[in-house]
Amino acid sequence: MIVWVASYPKSGNTFLRILLSNYLYGNLNEENVFKDLEKIGQFPALYRYNILINEKIVQNQGEFKNINLQYKYSLYLQKKLFSKELFFLKTHSCNYNINENLFTNQEITSCAIYLVRDPRNILLSYSDFLNIPLEDTLNHMQQEKILYQKYENVSYPITHLGSLKTNIASWLKSQILFPVKIIKYEDLIFNTYDIFYDILIFLNKYTKIDINHSKINSIIKKTEFNTLKKLEERGFFLEISNASNKNHFFNQGKERDWKRNLNVNYFNKVQNIFEKEIKMFNY
Repeated sequence: MIVWVASYPKSGNTFLRILLSNYLYGNLNEENVFKDLEKIGQFPALYRYNILINEKIVQNQGEFKNINLQYKYSLYLQKKLFSKELFFLKTHSCNYNINENLFTNQEITSCAIYLVRDPRNILLSYSDFLNIPLEDTLNHMQQEKILYQKYENVSYPITHLGSLKTNIASWLKSQILFPVKIIKYEDLIFNTYDIFYDILIFLNKYTKIDINHSKINSIIKKTEFNTLKKLEERGFFLEISNASNKNHFFNQGKERDWKRNLNVNYFNKVQNIFEKEIKMFNY
């Protein structure tokens, strides 16, 4: 069974995965808090689709250029790879239903944590990460996008990201199929102990997790934003969007504040486009 850690990009997915992976699998004596991130792997991921080649379902890697492979075989791969024990998986995918093909369902999914973030701060953070202007980033957030992964210098469509609106709506709708806990990134980063404790209580309903208050405090201290930033600067964490992007992944964190950094023009644009989401989550 799967526990999803899901979100639109730049909404706190990596920070929550660092907390969870260190709490569930980490060594408190290890300095490198990124070591166990691979324990909460990504889906979809191109290498997982190689099973389709091994089983002669597709002939070669080149067929993965067809995004319909993801739609068609998402559930098949989840059942094949993750049905025998509990797996935590990261995704930026919509929980889509395209031509009766589901991304996941209640038979293979135990529960999900879905992270949201103020769209105004997503705009600023995503613009830094993609290394593109605010206007292009805002267009990107409105388009039904597909994310690509590279294999031997060839890019393959692999993640049905959707727009920010679509992504959020798909996971909210998923609550009729399986439990989905909605977490605001701002709450997680400003009130880490209480929110993370609440997440563990939620997860404990679906998988046995030892809840240790001392351990929670130790993990939080170990994964403070400035610590993560310094470790990234020392080369422990590499997750950049492209070779031309010189910005750090852990860029501003708590200091990211649209009230100081977003001009009136873009404030009004985001306010109008994402009015429903801003009101829905009391931003």
